[in-house]
Amino acid sequence: MFIGRKRELQFLEDKYNSKGGQLIVLYGRRRVGKTETLREFCKGKRHIFYSCREVSDKLQLRSFSEKLLKENIPAASYIKEFSEWERRL
Repeated sequence: MFIGRKRELQFLEDKYNSKGGQLIVLYGRRRVGKTETLREFCKGKRHIFYSCREVSDKLQLRSFSEKLLKENIPAASYIKEFSEWERRL
């Protein structure tokens, strides 16, 4: 059960519904509900939820590739893993 965070959820919803791309950095102390707030916000929306870990850049990219390419996106039909973060397909 998710309780509270109405203001934060409304902020995310407003940004989600606005025109143009958005980058929102969510930070705070450990164990205060950042991940659960994002999970609640994502309910009912088409999304990919990926949390970074403290690993090497190469392992991070491999993990991200696996997560993203499991989804039904066009790139999944012709690549198995992204070779770098910046390269455009």
